Amino acid sequence: MATGSMMAATSEETVDWISSAPDDVLIMVLSRLPLKEAARTSILSRRYRYLWTHSTKLDFDASETLARILDDMLIKENDRDEYMSWVDQVIVASQAPVLDCFRVRFYLDSRHSDKIDSWIKFALERRVQSLELVMISDLRVLYPHYTFPSFTCGVEFLTSLDLVDVDITSEGLTCLLSKCLLLEKFHIARSRNLNHFEIAAGPPLRLKCLSILWEVITITISAPTPDLLSFRFCGGVKSLHIESAPKLIDLFINRHPAPLSLVLRPLMHSFSQLQTLSFSLFMGWKKAIRITPLLPEMTCLKHLTLRVYSFNSDTRLHGLTSLIKKAPSLQRLTIKMSRLGARVKLKTKRFHKYSHPSLRVMELRGFEGSTNDIELALYLLSIATLPEKLIIDLRHAYLDGYYAFEERAKLEGAVNRALELRSLMAPEVQLVVNLLADSQEACMD
Repeated sequence: MATGSMMAATSEETVDWISSAPDDVLIMVLSRLPLKEAARTSILSRRYRYLWTHSTKLDFDASETLARILDDMLIKENDRDEYMSWVDQVIVASQAPVLDCFRVRFYLDSRHSDKIDSWIKFALERRVQSLELVMISDLRVLYPHYTFPSFTCGVEFLTSLDLVDVDITSEGLTCLLSKCLLLEKFHIARSRNLNHFEIAAGPPLRLKCLSILWEVITITISAPTPDLLSFRFCGGVKSLHIESAPKLIDLFINRHPAPLSLVLRPLMHSFSQLQTLSFSLFMGWKKAIRITPLLPEMTCLKHLTLRVYSFNSDTRLHGLTSLIKKAPSLQRLTIKMSRLGARVKLKTKRFHKYSHPSLRVMELRGFEGSTNDIELALYLLSIATLPEKLIIDLRHAYLDGYYAFEERAKLEGAVNRALELRSLMAPEVQLVVNLLADSQEACMD
């Protein structure tokens, strides 16, 4: 009886607390919910009927629809129509005077330009701080990308801008960024008309994170970037200039077939302070041997990621040993294997004996279960004095994403081979096997 009274009292107190909370607190809570869930609260009571329309975060997340499209490899026009109708309805209902976030992520292109333009105009008029446009390319038909509009009124309030599969010219982007004086994060990917990335000389920028994942020819940042922490780029950059980046700690260089020395030298002064570093070895492990003499000692580096395109017969893993010697504080090493050619048996007798004192976690992605994969996994363990964890990822690293095994039998074989590593490892080392998704993993202690 007493227990029932206590439960009733607790429930009553909770209801009273929610009921007594002011509207601005409730709106803050609703803004943290997924948009569709926030809208559903309108049926709770008269008070809640329009509260969700004051949400300052408009994240048009269609994850379930996108997952189905990826499974079926088919985009239905009514999927697009429903998505665009949803965005329109929310915009009409919105009563928020300012927006913290406006995010669109769906299969849209140049055919929907007028509609997307109107959405962007709405967001900028509400002084949006974070604008994210992810116009995923059509799976079957390559329509022209959506082109970012030329109007810039309101961009001066942006602190974060993400453009994926959105076209913009080099000149248009330079003009846009010159007006985004509060911008702290900028990400652009797969923008087909972008050949040169340039920020003209001027006052110091507030940029903290800059990501250019497209094959631009030149990157020129003439204005000082005293707060830049993360810089990520890829492709065939032939000229790179950054005026000043004294706080840079995260560097990502992906898919760079040209001599890495062309882009490493302008950043060389930052290597001693880097905490995370990622780059590609297009010529296999041989590339590590060539790069290592160019690099200063990376005393602060904690996580090194190497994507290795193993399309030649090079088996000299001592290139890797030479590289990690440059990072005495390294704690995590990730190897992403992209298999683009014939596999060659690794010659373990060529492995240089070396034991890294700080290395604790080793990760191997693109594991297929071959003898080479087993040898490489064991080698990664051997170069750590006190290894704590070995992570085996069965997804294949391929360009900017992953693809899974096409045949279940091959997947099961790779899983079994990965689990066989347990008997070859020290008992105190944890083995983690990732399957097809981040949530699917087997943990062997």
